[in-house]
Amino acid sequence: MLKIALPAMVSVIFLGASLYADEDVIEKKLVDAKTVY
Repeated sequence: MLKIALPAMVSVIFLGASLYADEDVIEKKLVDAKTVY
């Protein structure tokens, strides 16, 4: 379950960031996602 849930959460964060935020914020979100792993 976790192996499926984590990438899904990351993809949702990335999509939300790409829709509503600047590129700098997207990069921050991606860094946060990478630190989770």
